[in-house]
Amino acid sequence: MAKSAIEKQLEKIQKETKKKEREDKRAAAKEALILRASTIIGSQPNIDGVPIMDKTAEEVLRILIELCQNKDSGFVNYKWESFPISLQHSMSLELEKLVQYGMITSVNAWMGGGMLNLLPPAFTYFKDKEIAVKKQEERKMSIHIEKLENSGTFIAGDAINSTFSVDNSVKNIEKKIEEDGGADKEVLFELLEEVKELIKNIESSRSIPKQKGLFKRISEHMTTHGWFYAEIIALLGQTALQMIGG
Repeated sequence: MAKSAIEKQLEKIQKETKKKEREDKRAAAKEALILRASTIIGSQPNIDGVPIMDKTAEEVLRILIELCQNKDSGFVNYKWESFPISLQHSMSLELEKLVQYGMITSVNAWMGGGMLNLLPPAFTYFKDKEIAVKKQEERKMSIHIEKLENSGTFIAGDAINSTFSVDNSVKNIEKKIEEDGGADKEVLFELLEEVKELIKNIESSRSIPKQKGLFKRISEHMTTHGWFYAEIIALLGQTALQMIGG
């Protein structure tokens, strides 16, 4: 039996209602995705004007850069299988984060893959991050050394959470010099010996003398071996804490 005009109208209304419900559901999911991505991005640090991305976003960006065959256009045609399984289930979130980080645009995703365009900042991000972090470490080290040179006192906050003894720390530094000292290996060992003598003097005299000459020589190599000077600062911090605790 043919449907009446009223029945047809009711069916039309029901279809339109279901369609609107699906659209509202998709819109709500998209809004929640944008908000979640924004929350993650908002918790990330900014160093020297460089927004530092979270680790998963960095991993996805690194893969997209590898897949990009034309850096002038930045076009990428990707498949989900190009990414680790652990990321495949959250690709919508990762891509939204990269959009908000200003790394990608024109995202068109479908089942099993998609395509997008990488923006110019994407190709320089990792180098920009490396430079910014290095500058930050150099500034922190300069502040520590300046305090040691000018006041003869030591701010030991960086060493408070250390669980290594002074002897273990010295051994770790010696090992790292062997591995990463390069052409400056001999110089670093000489500086470490001077620091060890300073530690002995601190332990015997129960005071921290000024050592402007030593820390001037340390600062001359700071830009090439920042890790070494961070270790020295922590080592002296441990010594100061042991003296205070003893």
